[in-house]
Amino acid sequence: MKNFLCTMCLILAFALASCAPKAPAPPAYDAAAAQQLFQKAQSLYQAQRPGEARQTYELYATQYPKAPNAPEAWMQAASIAFAQEDFAAAQGAFEKIIGQYSKSVFATDARLGQLKALFAQGLHAQVLDAAPSLMAQGNPASYRARAAALAGDSQLALEKPEQALALYAQALTLTEPQKQESLLQKLDSAAQEASATQIQQAVMRAADCTSASPLVYALIKKHISAGNLDEAAELFERFKGRCPAHPLLERFEALGLEIEKQRAFKPNLLGVLLPLTGPYARFGESILAGVELFLLEHNSANPDRPMSLAIEDSLGTQQGTDQGFYSLTQQKVAAVIGPVIHPQSLHTAAREANTPAIVFTQREALSQPGSYLFRNYFTPAQQTKALVSYAVKELGFTRFAILYPDDDYGRLYGNRFWDQVLLHGGRVTAIESYKSDQTDFSEPLKKMVGLFYDQPERPRQNKEKNPFALGVAEVPEDELEVRAKPRQKKRTAIVDFDVIFIPDVPGMAALILPQILYNDIYNVLAMGTNLWHSPQLLEWGRNYALGAVFPDIFFVQSTNPKVRRFVETFSAQYGFEPTLWEALGYDSAAILVEATGRPGINSGKALRDVLASQEVFDGLTGRTFFNDAGEVEKDFYLLKVASNRFVQIQRSAHGFGN
Repeated sequence: MKNFLCTMCLILAFALASCAPKAPAPPAYDAAAAQQLFQKAQSLYQAQRPGEARQTYELYATQYPKAPNAPEAWMQAASIAFAQEDFAAAQGAFEKIIGQYSKSVFATDARLGQLKALFAQGLHAQVLDAAPSLMAQGNPASYRARAAALAGDSQLALEKPEQALALYAQALTLTEPQKQESLLQKLDSAAQEASATQIQQAVMRAADCTSASPLVYALIKKHISAGNLDEAAELFERFKGRCPAHPLLERFEALGLEIEKQRAFKPNLLGVLLPLTGPYARFGESILAGVELFLLEHNSANPDRPMSLAIEDSLGTQQGTDQGFYSLTQQKVAAVIGPVIHPQSLHTAAREANTPAIVFTQREALSQPGSYLFRNYFTPAQQTKALVSYAVKELGFTRFAILYPDDDYGRLYGNRFWDQVLLHGGRVTAIESYKSDQTDFSEPLKKMVGLFYDQPERPRQNKEKNPFALGVAEVPEDELEVRAKPRQKKRTAIVDFDVIFIPDVPGMAALILPQILYNDIYNVLAMGTNLWHSPQLLEWGRNYALGAVFPDIFFVQSTNPKVRRFVETFSAQYGFEPTLWEALGYDSAAILVEATGRPGINSGKALRDVLASQEVFDGLTGRTFFNDAGEVEKDFYLLKVASNRFVQIQRSAHGFGN
C-alpha cells in the first residue's frame, strides 16, 4: 500500500511540474550595439590609448559574454594589463577565458598567459600547479616548451636547480634549434646553481637520449668551467657513442672542439711578439729584457711552476706581426706580450685563437668591446688629462695656451689638451703652431701675447671652433686686417694664460723655452708630454727648463720600494739603468704570470676574462687595470725639472688618470 501511495505522489508531482509556467529565456543581446562597442575598443587600441581600450574591452566582454568576440576581448584586456604590469588583472582576464571559453581558439594562449602572470607575481607554487596541464601531450610543442621553461624558472626561483634542469631539458627537446639559445642560457644558470652530482642524478632519470642530451650538455660544460677537462672529455666520448643522434648534436660538436682547445692550452708558456730587428728594435729589445728579468725571478722563486717563452720577431712590419702571431698561436701559448707596431691588425686573429695579447701602443682606435688586445701604455687623452687635472685642481689655473708643431703628433696632442681644458672648465686663450723644422719662434709667441700686429687688441679666436681640424689656427680676414708695418714703440705683452703646453720632442722644447722669456712672457708654467722625460731637456734646456712639468708612468728615481728594487736588480743584471720600456715588459709578464696561475684558468677565454675584470695590478708603472674593451687605466707620475734633474711632484689628490 505504501509503495502505491508513493508512486501516486510522484505522478502527481510530475504533473504539477509540467503544468507550472516555464522560466523566461534570457533576453537576446543587441548584436549591433555589441559590435559597435567592440569596434570602439579596437579603435582605441589602434590609436595607442591602451588604458581606455582595456576598459572598453572589459566592458564589452562583461555586458555581452555570449557575443562571438567576447573571448578575444578578454584576451586583449589581459594583454594590455600585462603590458601595464597589472599582473593580477591580467591573470583574472586569462582565467575568464580558461573558465568560460575553454573551447575558444584563445584558450591555449590564455593558459600560457596565466602562467606568465602568476610567475610575474612571484606565485611560483601556483605556476607549478598550473603548468602540467599545458605541458601535457596533445598541446602544441611550442606551448609545451614554454610552459616547461616557466616551470623551470619557478623551480630555480624556489632554489631547486635540479628540478629546474629537468624542466629546461624538456623544453629544449621541444624547441627548434634556432630558438634554443635563451633556453641554453637558462640551463647554464641552473647548472651553475646545481652540483655535478645533482646534474648526474638528473641525467640518470632521463628516459632517452633526447631528454638526456641537454642535461649531459650542462654537465660537460660544468666540468669544463671547473677545469675538469679529462672528465668532460670522457663524458663527451661516452655520450657520443651511446647517442649518436639527438637534438643538440651540433652544440655537442662545438663542446668537443672547446675541450680539445682547452686541453691544448699551455698556461706556463707565454709568447713574445716584438720588433727585434729593424728600425724599432731598440723598443722590442728593451721590453724583452724586462720580460726575461721577471721570468728569471719568478722561476727562481717558483721552481714548481716554471714559465717559459716562445719568441717571434715582428720585424716592425704588418706582415711580420701577422705571421709572428699566427706562429705563436700554433705553439699554443697562453698569451702574447706585444706587439708594439701594427697591433690593431690582430683583433680578429686573437679572438679566433682565444689568445689574449698585451700590446704597447698609444693608438686611440685600438679598444673595442670584448677585445682580446689589452693596451699597457698610455694615450694622448690620458696624458693630457693628467696635466690639465693637476693645473686646474691643484694649482688653480684656468687659462691655457697651446704652442704645437704642425705635424700629426702636435695636432693630436694639441686637440686632446684642448678637450681636457674644456672638460675641466678652463679656457684656451691663445693657440699657435710652428713648422717642425723651425728654429725661430718669435712670430708665434708674439702672436700669442699681442705683439706681432700693429693693433693693440688682437682678435680672439672662436673657442667653439677647434683650429686643429685645419692643421693651423686661421683667423678670417674680415676679423683681422693684417698690417705688416714695423712697430714704432715697444708695447707690453698681454699674457692672459697661466700655462703653455708644448707637445714636442725635448730638443725643440729646449729651443722654445728660452724664447718664451725673450718675448716678455713671464710667470707661465711650461707643460709637455712624456717625451720631455729625457736628459736632452736638462742638458739643452738648462735653467730655462726649470719648473717644466710633464707626465710619465715610470720614474727611475722613484722612492717606491718596488721600483728601487727593480732598478737595482736590472742594473746589476744588464749594466745599465732600465727605462719605461723595460718596466712595461716586466709588468706585462708579471700580470700574465699571476693571471695564468689562478684556479680555473684553463683557456685563453678564461684568461681574457680575468684580464678584463678591472682588477687592479700594482706594478712598476703604477696601479693598472684593463676594462672589457682592452683599454687601460694607469696612475701617472707628474715630474718637473729642478736643478738639472727630474723630481716627482708630490700631489694632494692622486688617482687613476690624474
